[in-house]
Amino acid sequence: MAGLALSGLPTNDPFISTVGLSWIAGFFACTLLLSRVSKQGCVHYWLSRPALKPVATISYGLYLIQGPTMAVRQSILVERLGWAATGWEAAGVNLLTLIATVLAAVISWRFFESRFIRLAKNHNYQL
Repeated sequence: MAGLALSGLPTNDPFISTVGLSWIAGFFACTLLLSRVSKQGCVHYWLSRPALKPVATISYGLYLIQGPTMAVRQSILVERLGWAATGWEAAGVNLLTLIATVLAAVISWRFFESRFIRLAKNHNYQL
């Protein structure tokens, strides 16, 4: 994972778009599998820490919002403003993108998702 992140390859590179993304998906699938299979293992221990609960709470919002924020990052900040795709400038842009994504996911949870979940719990479904 660190090697892919530090490789400096752009996200639209054919290697990243195929092998890289597949490797990342496999890594996370194995991590989730390990956390569920072995309740005594270190993966389960670290993934069940209370400090991760806020991230788990907004995880669906993060999933939905990360695509649009990455597209905005690429089109506006990198292509229009001409910021470098690598180096310290890219790290700053990526940090701002991460902060915007998390903030949008928190707002989504607070004002939309939690209310819909509460409505669903109070609704009596019958077929």
